[in-house]
Amino acid sequence: MNLGYHSISLKEGKKGNTILEFETHIETLCSTFHSKKFPEKLKKITNDLALSASLDTLAQINRVRNCLEHRAGIVSEKDCDSSKNYMSVKFRYPRIDSPNGEMAPSSDIKGRQTTDINFIDEEKKFRQGEKVSFTFHENTKLIFSLNVCFKTIIDGIYDLFNVNQENSETILREFKNV
Repeated sequence: MNLGYHSISLKEGKKGNTILEFETHIETLCSTFHSKKFPEKLKKITNDLALSASLDTLAQINRVRNCLEHRAGIVSEKDCDSSKNYMSVKFRYPRIDSPNGEMAPSSDIKGRQTTDINFIDEEKKFRQGEKVSFTFHENTKLIFSLNVCFKTIIDGIYDLFNVNQENSETILREFKNV
């Protein structure tokens, strides 16, 4: 997340009389950003990139991470959603449906199927005192949800710098030749 903010800070107006003074200013911005708590970083990124999509899923996943790291995965009052006795995490993922049911990494559906892809929003709740755990299928949903959030941030950076994403390969090739 720090590298991303370093890129955003480059859009900052000129500060100082020399490139070294400007570089110091950018480093100060990055250091200030780095010292913030994760939810504050998400708010700053959302505001700086003028993102229309929410990054709440990242904040929820970070809460789950904190619970796993600091409380051995046992949900405490500190982890719970505001004014609730549970912690929730939302998934947004593509579900592949066939006439025989959902096709997932762990499904038993075999053979050719006519399928539809539907994007699903789902929420999992962990009550206070409950141990956090995810199934293999839930982990794939979490990973896709993370990808959606990261794509939102990447799109915001492209928009900030007025870069056409279709030209990414050309830009990278030209950058390597510099």
